[in-house]
Amino acid sequence: MKSIYSNTISSQNHSYLNYNGKTVRRSSALPESTADTFGFAKTGADSAHYVGHRSYGDILDAVIDPFVDALEKDISTYPATHDGWDKLMASDAYSTRGYLATQKVPLDSQNPNLDQLTIDWLETMDKSTGWYDRSFAETVLEQMCFAKNNKDAKWWCVDGGSSKIAEAMASLLETRPTLNTQVTKIEANSTLGVDPPGMTVTVAGGGQFDFSHVVSTLPLPVLRTLDIDNVGLTVKQTNALRQLQYGPAEKIGVLFSSQWWNDNKVISKIDNQPINIQGGQSFTDRCIRTVVYPSYGPNGSSSSNALIASYGWTADATRFAGLFGNDDASKARLKDLVLRDLAAVHGVDQKVLEAAFVDIYPWEWSQSPFAQGAYAFFGPGQFSELYRCLTKPIAKGSFHIAGEAISPRHAWVVGALDSAWRAVYSIVLRDYPELKDKFKDLWGQNMEWTASPTFQKVYTHEDLLAVHLAIHAPDVYKL
Repeated sequence: MKSIYSNTISSQNHSYLNYNGKTVRRSSALPESTADTFGFAKTGADSAHYVGHRSYGDILDAVIDPFVDALEKDISTYPATHDGWDKLMASDAYSTRGYLATQKVPLDSQNPNLDQLTIDWLETMDKSTGWYDRSFAETVLEQMCFAKNNKDAKWWCVDGGSSKIAEAMASLLETRPTLNTQVTKIEANSTLGVDPPGMTVTVAGGGQFDFSHVVSTLPLPVLRTLDIDNVGLTVKQTNALRQLQYGPAEKIGVLFSSQWWNDNKVISKIDNQPINIQGGQSFTDRCIRTVVYPSYGPNGSSSSNALIASYGWTADATRFAGLFGNDDASKARLKDLVLRDLAAVHGVDQKVLEAAFVDIYPWEWSQSPFAQGAYAFFGPGQFSELYRCLTKPIAKGSFHIAGEAISPRHAWVVGALDSAWRAVYSIVLRDYPELKDKFKDLWGQNMEWTASPTFQKVYTHEDLLAVHLAIHAPDVYKL
């Protein structure tokens, strides 16, 4: 398996910002983009100028950075604290929009509340339509991934696609996974003659398999579609599976015969210069919202003429997905809309793109029966009230729910890995406690579940997962 350096966040900033019919190079607009830059002031955004003609980035940094700094302090000091997490959970009942509208923004001595039109401007430039109606905690945790302390981090992609990771892991297993076999039912089975009970899994066609433990990494909406009436979930856990929100997301891949966005012969009408984009993203308020360019460029080991012509979230994805039909008329309508938006964003004639067009492939995760949403994207209050209950023991510790939803780092592979660590360590603590030190020697610590940073020895009282499990299932988990 080979990794390739991915220049996802282009340092050149040759890509574009396109809002309200105005387009500029990102290099021209950054770092300052006020309400006047793209005409948002005409909507009434910052009409009183009480944010002092500040850029949207400055405003959001002033709100979110104190939370990010506190969270980073939690995991970087010894003895570690949970003050940052407590600070965030104290505001978990707010949506991002609600927080910005009711809390003072620490910009200057005025410390203004933000009006709705100003918040609309911030949301349009910062995220996607409707994002700010979700949990404020989600916005903070998303910002933490791109925080100032991480700006020098390198981003990598896997040559051949992310499926190569799972394939490489599977190759190390003595028992190979059974593929293309749909699970229809999971139940705790006390008739197996063991206590804690074993688990029985039923698959399509009626076949059954018995296990001592079952770890479900299914998206939570998909897990609910299985027969899990006899798994042993509490009422709060069944409600959490129903209520915890997932985010819609769409991508549209377009294959062209050439990399017109990186062709010196293709001139943009915006500045009469070659488009000359290698990696990075362009952003717009048009239907396509975000354009993602091949990150490894024409000189990379896997040069590509495929463009992510649209990447959208929340309401933008839900609306756009209504055009993702399989019939010829739907495909032709979508093709025309996407090429029209690409032409407007890049300042080129649509005919140039039509001449280079080869194929189009749209995808929206909410429409997939095996996803029913792109990733966990909680609503206000759901981190503090519902999330934790799904980490409690189920069926005396025989059934475990994992996946990126059961971590604070939604939508990221690292969140899925963190949840896998918790699930496997829970199995070790119950059935193989003598191996817990070896497990940590091999796989390290999990910052969510230890009171010490990863480089420190963890004592029993600092093993937060062991304490958590022993509190909620003292008959099977011992400290």
